[in-house]
Amino acid sequence: MVDYDLFSIMNDTDNPTLKRLVKNIQSRKLLKRALIINHSTIKNGDFLPLLSTKFNRSEKERSLRLLANKICSNALINCDFSEVWIDIPKIPSFKEASMTYIRTTRDKEKSNYRPISDYYPYSQFSDLYKLHKLDCHVFAPDDCVREVSKSAREIFKSELGIEFYDEAVPYT
Repeated sequence: MVDYDLFSIMNDTDNPTLKRLVKNIQSRKLLKRALIINHSTIKNGDFLPLLSTKFNRSEKERSLRLLANKICSNALINCDFSEVWIDIPKIPSFKEASMTYIRTTRDKEKSNYRPISDYYPYSQFSDLYKLHKLDCHVFAPDDCVREVSKSAREIFKSELGIEFYDEAVPYT
């Protein structure tokens, strides 16, 4: 799919919501951050279960979509459910790096190869990345950011037991 395909939807559909969403993309009226979820913005609770890989991708998307719908319903705003979005990025995979081997001797006659994971602790890097670098977000349209932010904090507290510091709200 290319830009032309996406933008031609406006001519091919009579759905006013879809037309509005595509027009917003064309005019760069993108979603804004309503809530920042990371290790330093959480007062109580743990967001690492949100990153769980126990679910397959479609189950995880469904559960996040359900959570976003609850946030939107609780916010009592006039904005489409599809415009409230929870972004949980995938944790970087180090599978390829752990299968990389390096030569451990300068002697070309000897072929002594060892996995690079013997020298670089990838699992520790992954854990530290989750704690200090991974940012998850709740996004909403510009005119609904404050209401969605408040609602998201309430839903995350009631559904997942996560409470946030004030720093979790980017536009206070």
